[in-house]
Amino acid sequence: MAGPVWDAPGPLGYPDAIASMGTVAAPLLAGFALTLLGIVLTSPERLRWADWVALPLVVGTVALLASVQFTFWARQYAASPAALTEWHPEATAADREMNREEQWSYRATHDRWAVRASRAYQIGIVMLLGAMVLILVPKGTPSDLRLATISVALLASLLEVVWIAIEVLPSRLVPERLKGWRGRVIAVAPPKASGE
Repeated sequence: MAGPVWDAPGPLGYPDAIASMGTVAAPLLAGFALTLLGIVLTSPERLRWADWVALPLVVGTVALLASVQFTFWARQYAASPAALTEWHPEATAADREMNREEQWSYRATHDRWAVRASRAYQIGIVMLLGAMVLILVPKGTPSDLRLATISVALLASLLEVVWIAIEVLPSRLVPERLKGWRGRVIAVAPPKASGE
């Protein structure tokens, strides 16, 4: 009998990427957002819209912490074929079939939690970028340099929203031009054949 057919993630590094997002990036950004929130709340007179800055910072912090929690749940189900084989070294053919079914089930559960973690992370990023734009707006008339800085922050926020929308929205709602743009940005060059 041929070996079991495993449900491989696509791309293969997806579980590791989700783990990195939820164990490194999200906690780091949540800590940054909490620190910034503390500064905003203790120096509201320095900002034009301190209350409006606090709102996206709180929402962003909560979303990033949710991403950490969802990643925790996802990682419990990131069972690789090697791990299953290691845990069941004396598996019979029937056991291997059961291991295969278990891995497929785990994979589906992992992906559900991973998508939730990714969505929460995306919300957190958008909220932090939005807060950054609001923080940059001065009380008085902005200088040309400040306007340029605000424009860069606003552009970054809009690009992030478009990037997320292309991924999240049903394909029929995304213009072909945008799909092509995102595809070109994340495209990976094919590996060179040996001997080239």
